[in-house]
Amino acid sequence: MSSFLNSQSRIEFTPDPLGGVIDPEGCHCDSESDAVMHYLVGSTGGFRDDVFGFVASVLRDVGTGHGDGLRGIADIIERDPRVAAEFVANVLAHGNLLEAAGFVYWTTPRGEQWVEIADKDAGDEA
Repeated sequence: MSSFLNSQSRIEFTPDPLGGVIDPEGCHCDSESDAVMHYLVGSTGGFRDDVFGFVASVLRDVGTGHGDGLRGIADIIERDPRVAAEFVANVLAHGNLLEAAGFVYWTTPRGEQWVEIADKDAGDEA
């Protein structure tokens, strides 16, 4: 199987003999929802349940084929932009573009590089 198709396959969790599950990175989690959040999104602190529900709403809307595409996602974001912002910040932190301590975020060297490239590209377009 190609790495692209493998990256889209279902995530395998191992039952933890002490309770809960173990994600593919070896993290011991209380539940599958905790494990999928840790593995794919990173930590979301006190908003974990809200962010999990937000992602489920987006996937449910898109996955049914009856959703309204990006407009449907925008509607979900408009319902609670704070949760959408938490999701985005955690995905960026999980991608090592941001670092977080509680609710304080700052860019990493990789994030600074992203901004430098974006600024350079914007200058090239001017």
